[in-house]
Amino acid sequence: MTQADAPVSIAEVRAYWHEKHIPQQWYSRREPYTLAWFNELEYKRHNVYYPHILEDFEFEYHKGERILEIGCGLGTELAL
Repeated sequence: MTQADAPVSIAEVRAYWHEKHIPQQWYSRREPYTLAWFNELEYKRHNVYYPHILEDFEFEYHKGERILEIGCGLGTELAL
């Protein structure tokens, strides 16, 4: 069994991501977890840092579908 095949516990996965500093969480200097903070993060993600996301992902064609997003963000696209 290679290291890639070795089972990993949920605790190990949680610890791994807890140690990472996901940059999009630091795009705002507003009070964390407030509505203003989330709104600013969403605005900057879609209009400043990654404006291509809204067009490239074609959200308008997938309304109502169930999808699995593999990511490590705040879920800003979840409501689209």
